Amino acid sequence: MAASTVGDDNSALNLCETVEASKRYSEKIALIGGCDPYSIKKNDLSVDINVYPGITYLDIVNYLLFTQSAYTSDALRNYKSLAAYNQFVSGWIREIHCKVFEKLGKTLVIAKVTHSQRVNDTPLKPWVICETEGKILACHCNCMAGLGESCTHVGAILFAVDAVKRMRENKP
Repeated sequence: MAASTVGDDNSALNLCETVEASKRYSEKIALIGGCDPYSIKKNDLSVDINVYPGITYLDIVNYLLFTQSAYTSDALRNYKSLAAYNQFVSGWIREIHCKVFEKLGKTLVIAKVTHSQRVNDTPLKPWVICETEGKILACHCNCMAGLGESCTHVGAILFAVDAVKRMRENKP
């Protein structure tokens, strides 16, 4: 098999996608002052459920279905990610951590989620940036579909945060 070169249409397309994806990643982390979620030390993250953002089911549906894609300008319309609730219920989320950016009014939620197709592989690390009240602003996942910003792993985090928040509110 021949190695691809700069002149190959395929390699030029991959380079373009990489540059566009890199630019979009920078735009997302700019929401939290340029702090890269993957470079935050675990000690700087909180497991306290009281700092979880106020994400609701309505926020989740609005984000996964109606948010404008950064790449196509169309609505995400990712109905499949609504099925991510099953991943959450099945216990595929291993850890959830938060970091509150108080001055910016934003919260970062980062988790470890089991692959949906390769259970024995290293867990994925999707993250979500939202307003403290719950409006979802940006998402990312290191899975193959993660650049689309609405994969099932992201959806699973959103459903988990919503469930914990509802349980916390209904506690006597």
